[in-house]
Amino acid sequence: MTALQAGWAAATRGRLALEPATHVYLRILYVYGGPRLKTKLTVTIDEDLVPRAKRHARSRGLSLSQLIENALREMSAGETASFSHRWRGKFRPAARADERYRALTKKYL
Repeated sequence: MTALQAGWAAATRGRLALEPATHVYLRILYVYGGPRLKTKLTVTIDEDLVPRAKRHARSRGLSLSQLIENALREMSAGETASFSHRWRGKFRPAARADERYRALTKKYL
């Protein structure tokens, strides 16, 4: 597991201890990058890590942005849809002749 993956895993568990110069800022700027819009992300990391990360990306023929994007895609690939998302639209109201049920159906459905 790379340091980026370990950091992401810790952050998603809510256990990331932020040290000076490890804050993450999100600045939204849409850039046309082919079939998808890209969003710029400003990440502040330890200055000793930047050259190593760039060398690592270059050795794989990627930009640093592509390397980070690929790592984030891999980490989020196993996520499943939420319960409410999976069941949205699956339930139908029951047919009942009850006056109270009709009133509640009218009010909430």
